[in-house]
Parts: sequence; C-alpha cells; structure tokens
Amino acid sequence: MLHNIDDVRHIAALRSGDWKLRLGHTYGGNWDSWYAPPQVDDDSAAPLHLFRSPLSKILAQPTPPPNWSDVVISCGPKPANASSNCQPTRTACLFNIRDDPCEFNNVAASHPDKVQELMGRLAAYNATQVKPANKPIDPKSNPKYYGYVWTWWKTLDEDGKESYIQEGFNSIPASSKNMNKFQKPKTSDL
Repeated sequence: MLHNIDDVRHIAALRSGDWKLRLGHTYGGNWDSWYAPPQVDDDSAAPLHLFRSPLSKILAQPTPPPNWSDVVISCGPKPANASSNCQPTRTACLFNIRDDPCEFNNVAASHPDKVQELMGRLAAYNATQVKPANKPIDPKSNPKYYGYVWTWWKTLDEDGKESYIQEGFNSIPASSKNMNKFQKPKTSDL
C-alpha cells in the first residue's frame, strides 16, 4: 500500500506486508516526530490541537464492539530513542509494523534487502505518477480557522469567481501581513 509519495517535498511512505518504509520529512521536520496515540495525552511531543479537533473528539468516544480487547494495540513503553532512531532525510527508515505497530524501532540497518526491495517498489510507483500541479499555499485554508479540520475554504460562483467561505476573508489579500503567520484577521483589518 502506497501511503504517500511527493517529489516536491521529497517524502514517501510505503507498506508491504509487515513492513513499512519511510523517506523524507514533512514541513521542515516539524511533523516528523513520534506522536502518542490520541488516547495518550501526556506526550509533550504531540501538538495539543491534535487532541482538540472535532474529529478527535468523535474518534475518542467510539462504541466499543463486544471483542474490543482484540482491537486494542499495546505498544509498551515508548523507548527513549523513539523520536530519534529514524532520520528519514538521511536514509530510509524501515519498521516491522506487526512486531512494532507504533513504529518505535527503525530496523533498516538490520534488513537492507527489505529496504532495497521496497525502494524498488517505490521507484516503480514513482515512475507512473502524475506530476503535481499545486497552486501556491493559501494561508486562509489553514485548518486552524475551521476547528482544526481540513475543509473547503473557497467557493466558485457561476462565472468562476472565487470567494472565501470564512466571513471577512474576501476583503483581505492572501499576501496580507497578518495572514502570513496563520493568524485570524483582526476586526480592525476587516
């Protein structure tokens, strides 16, 4: 299963059987650390807003099935090096997700043949991909403005004219100084 492949950001992740390969980093490494599962709220590495989104609240309160204990994954204690043993910008990281479902231990050094096999599979996927045609980032699309949920932030009218869904955003240029740091516009700016 191809999790991700992005030649612009130089990131990729691929799973095959019990194995998961990971390359590159996201957003300058800001999202590369190990994050605790949502039910664990004492890991300071996870940004607090991850636990405050409407979706996380819904997922945190499922109706347990009769065999709920069969579904729960136990990772054991987090090793001290869980956030540092994978350096995906230097070399590929490999995890055995059957034995290590929380991806604590990078085993790439002890399984070079598996790394090469998955790198070949990733290259085959990459050869068939359509190159991205992304538009520039629009700071007004930041989930911070929508309860930390990715959602539509623009609409198109019948003539193809764009307008923002969030009230007040239509009068503020995307390059406005107050939007560069993903801050909600001040009332005085509207």
